[in-house]
Amino acid sequence: KPHLRGAAQAALVASARAEDASLLKDALTSDNAHVRAAATAALGSALGEAAESDLRKMTEDPNDDVRLAAARAMADYGQRDSLNVLIDLLGADEVETRTHASGALRSLTQQYFGYAAYDVEANRNKAVEKWRNWLAAEGQTAKLSFPLKPFGHGVSFLNGNTLLAFGNRHKVVELDPAGKEIWSYSVTGAWSAEKMASGNVLIASNSQSKVIEVNREGKVVWEYATPNPLNAKPLPNGNVLIAGFTQRRVMEVSRDKKIVWEHSPGQYVSDCHRLENGNTLISMMNGPVREITPDGKTAWEYSGARQAYGCQPLANGNVLIASLSGEIMEVTRDNKVVWEHREQNPADVFRLPNGNTLITGARRFVELTPDKKEVWTLEGCQYGSARR
Repeated sequence: KPHLRGAAQAALVASARAEDASLLKDALTSDNAHVRAAATAALGSALGEAAESDLRKMTEDPNDDVRLAAARAMADYGQRDSLNVLIDLLGADEVETRTHASGALRSLTQQYFGYAAYDVEANRNKAVEKWRNWLAAEGQTAKLSFPLKPFGHGVSFLNGNTLLAFGNRHKVVELDPAGKEIWSYSVTGAWSAEKMASGNVLIASNSQSKVIEVNREGKVVWEYATPNPLNAKPLPNGNVLIAGFTQRRVMEVSRDKKIVWEHSPGQYVSDCHRLENGNTLISMMNGPVREITPDGKTAWEYSGARQAYGCQPLANGNVLIASLSGEIMEVTRDNKVVWEHREQNPADVFRLPNGNTLITGARRFVELTPDKKEVWTLEGCQYGSARR
């Protein structure tokens, strides 16, 4: 399964050391493409630029995921030849490969050119042509930003801990892997909480009408006043993406509290995510879950959830949706439901690297295995969010 392979590769990359180089180089010749991809990524992590000769060979591998791993490893130390490989991979058959290639290019170059991994092929090809023109004109001199920055939730900053926002029970709590409370903060209407790279926690307080950043000592180090925010996500560029519920808009706010981007879909916006391709995924309580481009065009949407509230983009290209009407569903890009579960008034849903799913409902947090067995529960919330 893609999420399990991704978790295994991430673990190998995190643990790889220079002394492992010989074993990793042997794995580059494996008949299994997943093994080759993982070994390539790990070798790049362990040796960096010293692995360049091997990484260059792997950019010619017949498997796109192996080529992606090699190009990303080269991009991490600013090797410009990675650009051409990543641009080639924008035309890969698998949407997941295209998504990761697009995210790497955007992180490395800060360019966009209207490319969306899930767009129709004709539109993707037009954007790829713009990328190629840019590469020919500026690719050898343009400023590159490396190593690559991760997108998405600050899960990697939790180190196995669990961060819980208790909604209308007015607190945020961090638990260690044994379930012991190691940090807490009291705030009314704690609708969402995200761990940041600094160790601080970003909280959306619906009832206080503000988004706050709180440090480990419980001090508010940044805040932004906005009516009824339901979700706030820290972005790699330092800005904050906010779902403004009653304002019916999603907005990106800079650290100096300026709105640098916004979109108003005309519906109550309850959740938001910035995707690796530069688009934004939003859920609307009385409307669809929708992916929008930076200029506000619809790249994809799903209208089958009766009260879409929380959502999460998955590494396999699917989208996980929590509907207040009682459904949790995983939806493919061609709008097929491939996994579903019933839960009382779920407001938030989060897929873990091990394939389990965290659900935040009207009265409890629950963790489910892929076959829907409960492996952890905690009572006492009234909506909110859960991350691990």
